[in-house]
Amino acid sequence: MYKVQYRGLAGDGFSPKIWSKVKLLEMWMDNALGYVNADEFLSFGGTVTSNVGSYASQGGAYKSFETTSCAISQLDTVAGGAITLLSNGADNDTIVLERGSGNGGSFLYTAGTGKRLYYETRIRPNAAWDVSAAKDLFVGLITKGMSAAATTLFSNTAGTMTGAGVNAIGFTLLNSGSALKTCLQKGAVVRTPVAAATLVAGTWNKVGFYVNHEDPTYQLRYFVNNVQVDAVADTNTAFPTALQLVEAFALKLQASDAGSGLDLDWYRAAQER
Repeated sequence: MYKVQYRGLAGDGFSPKIWSKVKLLEMWMDNALGYVNADEFLSFGGTVTSNVGSYASQGGAYKSFETTSCAISQLDTVAGGAITLLSNGADNDTIVLERGSGNGGSFLYTAGTGKRLYYETRIRPNAAWDVSAAKDLFVGLITKGMSAAATTLFSNTAGTMTGAGVNAIGFTLLNSGSALKTCLQKGAVVRTPVAAATLVAGTWNKVGFYVNHEDPTYQLRYFVNNVQVDAVADTNTAFPTALQLVEAFALKLQASDAGSGLDLDWYRAAQER
C-alpha cells in the first residue's frame, strides 16, 4: 500500500513525527481501519442568530458561540484556505467553534486499551494580537457541546477552564497573551500545564499530539512544529479516558485588545478502530 512521505520540519504541512506511521490512505478507503476528520477551510460560511452560529465548509459542519460583534469568517489572504476567529476587542469577548452540532463527539480513547489517536492544527495570532493583553485560548479535543457553555468555559480571572464537565486534550493560553502550554483535563482534575511555545502576532505554529497505548512509557506525546514538547502516561488522573471528545477552537479576551483574533489554517484528527 502507498505510504505518505511527509515533507519535513519546515513549511505549512503536517508534522512527520505525528503522522508518519498513520495509515491515512487505508482509512480513507476502508473505514473499518479508522476514521479521519480534516478541514483546509477552502470554503466556509454560515449564519449567526442570537450569538449561536451554524457553519459549513468542505470539511464538515460546525456550531459556534460568538459574543455580539465578534465574528468567524474566511480569510482571503491565505492561499489554500483559512478562517479567523475575530474578537470585537472588548474584555470578555468569547468565541467557541466546535465541529458538528454539539450533540456528539468524534473521538473516544480508553486508557490502556484505546486505539491510536492523532491530532494537529496550524494556528496563528493575527497581526493585531497584543501579546501583553491577557487572553484564554484552547485548541484540540474537548467535551462535546462546549459552544453551548462558552460563557463559562474559561474563568474570569483564575486562568482555568471551568465549564461544566470540561474534558480536554490540547493546548491552552490561560490568562496570558503568549505562553502556549499543553492541556490535559478531566473535569476538575487538571494536570499542571507545560510550556509549549511562545506565540507571536502574525506567526504560524503547528501544534498537535498523538496517543498510543502501546508506548511503554508515555502514551500521550505533544508536539509543536514537529518537535516534542511534553509527554504523559494515559494513567494520569487528568487523562479524559473513555469520554467523547470533539475538535474545537476557543478564544476569550481577559482584557481589551482591539482587533485581536485567532487564525486557523487547517486541522486533522484521526483514530484507528
